[in-house]
Amino acid sequence: MNITLLTTSFPRNSGDAAGRFIYEYAEHLARRGSAIQVLAPHGPGIPDAPLSTHFKVTHFRYFIATRLESLAYGGGIPSRLKENPLRVFLLPFFMLSFFVSALRLARRSDALHAFWTPAALVALATRPFLKVPVVITLWGSDLLFTRIPLFSGFLRACLRKADAIVCESTHFKEALTAFGLPEDKITVIANGIDLKRFKPRDRATARRELGLKEDGFIYLSVGSCSPAKGHRHLIEAMPRILEQVPGARFIVVGDGELRPSLEAAARTLNVAGHITFAGGQDPGDIPRWMNAADALIHPSLREGTPNAVLEAMASGLPVITTPVGGLADMIVDRENGVLVSAGSAAELADGALLVATNESLRRLLGQNARQWVVNGFDGWDEQARQVAELYAAVLGGNSRNTRAAKSAAVEDRP
Repeated sequence: MNITLLTTSFPRNSGDAAGRFIYEYAEHLARRGSAIQVLAPHGPGIPDAPLSTHFKVTHFRYFIATRLESLAYGGGIPSRLKENPLRVFLLPFFMLSFFVSALRLARRSDALHAFWTPAALVALATRPFLKVPVVITLWGSDLLFTRIPLFSGFLRACLRKADAIVCESTHFKEALTAFGLPEDKITVIANGIDLKRFKPRDRATARRELGLKEDGFIYLSVGSCSPAKGHRHLIEAMPRILEQVPGARFIVVGDGELRPSLEAAARTLNVAGHITFAGGQDPGDIPRWMNAADALIHPSLREGTPNAVLEAMASGLPVITTPVGGLADMIVDRENGVLVSAGSAAELADGALLVATNESLRRLLGQNARQWVVNGFDGWDEQARQVAELYAAVLGGNSRNTRAAKSAAVEDRP
């Protein structure tokens, strides 16, 4: 099968977490024999060298100056617009260039797979011209578009024309059906977890490998420095946590547009000496960061089913997080993690202190978290297999290669 993936976010380098799951899908689908190409936005930080030799990535330009191509990446388009409303003037250029680039790139594709609402609209707009099936994957942030007056009705009508819709949890599927999308078109395919990479290992060894001190309690946070991730509430909670756990250290793995303001907030609250902004890290090192930590703090205000939390749970880490999006389906409070109200620095501090001061509970939460992931999740190759089966179902044996094979078989008959 020849498949074109359309996305508004894709890793720009080996340490970029943005759209990492799309990279995993592309890599594993390509290894299974599909011809995969990815179309993603251009912008600052786009690498010269490809991240993979198994598939091709094309970045479409949508403005003259690269530094002004600032609508995508970071915390995503909604977050970028909220950060600077003037970026809305980039939107027409972005969507038009995305559409034209999709038409050019996908001329020989068997199907389009679009990730997030803007890419979905582009994929559906190409259907009269390309005449190929469209598969759409939606995430928690896409629910924001369903709540925009006037636009929501248009979006519903468009999404109903998709051949298949993929979401990551039953919670999200229920939200999509409540929005008015046909239940029989929605398939739940959770993100993959590499349980061979993400598993409990010796903490002291992991800290030595990362150049960290072997003593002291470490809280880890993995995710982009964007408004939706709630890092500001973590910094606001730090003074109270440090009152009772004075040697605690906080490490934020990830980068984004809010990093300078978060660093400034840490200085204002006199906690800068206790928090390290490690920036984007190579994905191969993330298991070490998980094993070096004592707990993961994920104070999100808006989420789908975040891989960072799944990876921490698979690593046997207790997780302090919020019951937003798919997290409400993942975490049972005081059983395999700790839930606190989104946006509450006080509750975040309470949860962090509970985990730090109760060793037996911390150990139990980590063990239960690991078992929950092992029982419910497969690796990326299994998830890619499920996606490939979905492609085959919507194509109905009508891929270009299948048609060519049938034609050759007919010609070979005596």
